[in-house]
Amino acid sequence: MKKNFIVLVISLFSLNLFAATEVQLSARHLAKIKQSIAQKCALRGKFVQISTVVEEVRVDQGKTDFNYQTVFKHRDWIDQGIFDDYSVEVISHYADMYDHAEAEWGYYSVSSVECIMLN
Repeated sequence: MKKNFIVLVISLFSLNLFAATEVQLSARHLAKIKQSIAQKCALRGKFVQISTVVEEVRVDQGKTDFNYQTVFKHRDWIDQGIFDDYSVEVISHYADMYDHAEAEWGYYSVSSVECIMLN
């Protein structure tokens, strides 16, 4: 009985670890997102990635593009000990094509940024 209980607990723990795994965005992708957030919401600093939903888009000739919906949280320092908390939702895209501006394969773009003050 104890063995079955231990196996069940380990299985549930393993499932929770798998469910908590985040999608890691590339450095170029994050740089594009941070640039768009700075332009749209005038927020700079540290952003904590809360969740990312990835949608795969099959294109002809074996190419695959991706759409991302990412939610960040951000704490903006206003004055001595005064902060505003924000939820930032970004919709971005990856196209399987050459990016001439970056001189690298894979083109990242941001189509929507929504900053919501939580306080």
